[in-house]
Amino acid sequence: MDKWQRMASIVKQNDPDGQVNFQIKLQKEFKKLYISRFIMENLLVFLLQYVGLLFSTLTPHPTLLWLATGTATAFVFLRGYTILPGIFCGTFLAYYIANSGMMLALMCALVLSLQASLILWVSLRYISPTLIIYRLLPLCTFFIFCIALTGIVSVVLALLSYPSLSYSISFFTVWSSWWLSNLNGILTLAIGIITWDMYFPQISVFKQINKYRLSAYYGALLISIIALIFSDTLAHIIIVSIITVSLMSMISWRYGWSGSVCGILLMTLMLSLFTAKEMSIFLQSLLSLSAIIGLLVAVIQNRLTDSRFAR
Repeated sequence: MDKWQRMASIVKQNDPDGQVNFQIKLQKEFKKLYISRFIMENLLVFLLQYVGLLFSTLTPHPTLLWLATGTATAFVFLRGYTILPGIFCGTFLAYYIANSGMMLALMCALVLSLQASLILWVSLRYISPTLIIYRLLPLCTFFIFCIALTGIVSVVLALLSYPSLSYSISFFTVWSSWWLSNLNGILTLAIGIITWDMYFPQISVFKQINKYRLSAYYGALLISIIALIFSDTLAHIIIVSIITVSLMSMISWRYGWSGSVCGILLMTLMLSLFTAKEMSIFLQSLLSLSAIIGLLVAVIQNRLTDSRFAR
């Protein structure tokens, strides 16, 4: 140890400002890295927000979910408040190009940016500072808060945009459709992206799963979703919907949180191909219900599994 101390003192005597210069260089490199990451992350979120709004929120017909809401919420949880400029600018440009006017574009950009920031702030401060996927009460609280917040935000957006809508639909229909689309963006896409970020490093665990049983579960879910899409009677729709939710619950119980999210994303993808306007609100409600039930079952299964291991 004395040998290395003597060598360090010799180096310091010969270059007294070396350590200070090295620290200054590190600070400059850190600032450069921070600025470059800030710009690239906001540019990515800007593009996702702009494209998501054009292909879902600003389309003339109802959509199953708002893509922009899902990506904005997911990246706020993954990257924090630093990506809010990208959300705001992407929303403003999308609304402005859609001929909504300067003031309406600014107001909608402010509302959607505020929604994303409020979800993160309330979740970390009042619900849970850590992951909510392992405890039932924080997850239920998160769902209730998201339902209330998206409902309020959708009312504001509907009040701002309803006078400029060209098609003749009641305000309640517009609001309920936007509310469910907004909520589904969080329950499906946002949670899916966050789960992918969490579980992707553990992708090797997939090799230990029985592939035939996995294919049977998701194959049955796929068949039930297709049957739902082509259902033409009320009784058939109700029966197939119950089967679909039951299969989602079984998958969640068998494969936990990640399995539930995969089932929700499969259901979202398939139902997004269905364009019947008269059933859009029903399908939106079914997707929300399936996502909430599936994720709650996954958390319950995880808690029971932990209790068995604890014993």
